[in-house]
Amino acid sequence: MRGNATERVATSCIIAKVTVLTAPVYNIRFNSGLQGFCSLFFDFLEENVFSFFYYFLQ
Repeated sequence: MRGNATERVATSCIIAKVTVLTAPVYNIRFNSGLQGFCSLFFDFLEENVFSFFYYFLQ
């Protein structure tokens, strides 16, 4: 159960990041500031939240 929870967090981060990065390809118009914020936010999410889940739910 714990591993599955960790995998779900990692997968959702990856899906969200891929969505943000590929959005311009599909002509979804992002405000450049919003896109930059999303990129930083998901980087932050991966580094901190995923680490939290990994260390404390292991």
